[in-house]
Amino acid sequence: MGRTVLHNAEGVPSRVRDAQDRLVGLVLAVVDGSLVDSGFESFARLRHVVERFLEILVQAGSHGGAHRVAKAAEHAAAKRAEVQIEQVKVDSTAAATLESYFNFGAYAIISSVIVSVGLVFSGMNEPERVRRMEAGPVSERQRSLAVFAAAAVLTVCIWLVSSMMGIVGFASAVAEVGVGRVCLALAATFALACTPLAVGFTLSSLGAREELLNGVGNLLGMLMTFLGGAWMPLSLMGSAVQAVAHFVPTYWVNDAIGKALASDLTSAMLGDIACDLGVTVLFAAAIAAVGLALSRTKSRA
Repeated sequence: MGRTVLHNAEGVPSRVRDAQDRLVGLVLAVVDGSLVDSGFESFARLRHVVERFLEILVQAGSHGGAHRVAKAAEHAAAKRAEVQIEQVKVDSTAAATLESYFNFGAYAIISSVIVSVGLVFSGMNEPERVRRMEAGPVSERQRSLAVFAAAAVLTVCIWLVSSMMGIVGFASAVAEVGVGRVCLALAATFALACTPLAVGFTLSSLGAREELLNGVGNLLGMLMTFLGGAWMPLSLMGSAVQAVAHFVPTYWVNDAIGKALASDLTSAMLGDIACDLGVTVLFAAAIAAVGLALSRTKSRA
């Protein structure tokens, strides 16, 4: 018993024509924007249908049979792509603005402090200058403390300029968020400034010059801000990158800034912020200890 296939005026089977009309309708709906308000599910379904339709055409060309094309097209059009939309909670636009500024401002602090402080230490370690200072009545310990104090003052100035630019530029956001929470975020950025101070001291102990200091400052600034989640959220990165991010101070600083600017600031959250700042300071202490050991080894040699 034969099978009857209905054809239209153009000689195309009706089931194939219906499947084509469905696909064309979906494409036109996207082009004129009528599916924009329907969310991502319509776009995902359209992409799936187009991919399946192309696969159907390939199969039809190799196996033949218009009724196969129509059946497979209807089957593909009936499928729905699984789409999940994650709702992201944002406390306020002002808090998000300040958090973004402080996160990206870490690059300016890190690169500027490393270069500036490194040049100070390197300049004071010049052999000719060291010989002249040794001829004076000031002990080596006092000279070292004075140089470190000058570098610390320079670090504070860089941190202050970077912080004031954000506070003045986003004064309305600061007023909306609250001075207390902004001060906590500033404390986190100040703790971060201690790390490039230690890095500059360590590099100068290795005899680094201006070119190396500039290169290391920019490289570390970009790398640390990236691993801290300033360029893109860490949740979008792989597990390996997320694990490595725990070994840079910007991760803990950005975590502290996010919690400080949160609307539900509780005692438990204050404890978490203190823990984040403690870990950040430990990074600076560890790097400074390495630089101090290198400096003593170099002076004894």
